[in-house]
Amino acid sequence: MTSQSNSRPQRVPEICDRCHTKLDVSIMSKFNVDALCLRCADDERLAPGYADACKAEMAAVRQGDLYFPGMGLSSEDSDFLANRRKARNQH
Repeated sequence: MTSQSNSRPQRVPEICDRCHTKLDVSIMSKFNVDALCLRCADDERLAPGYADACKAEMAAVRQGDLYFPGMGLSSEDSDFLANRRKARNQH
């Protein structure tokens, strides 16, 4: 077993931080540290600020910040994602 002195303890997510469904597979949000189900990750890719969140993450990684917590969700992105979840739940 190898030791990774620079690694942080990882929690294994069990539910999606956005829609609260049980997770079989999760993806980390580009906006923050939320663990997302695949449906919420798909919705996030459509959010107005997604491209900026990707650019911010890439810039942080290039500067050596491998634990960048994201740029945060704007109210516009948060509203967009809430509306996507609401629409999904109506079907």
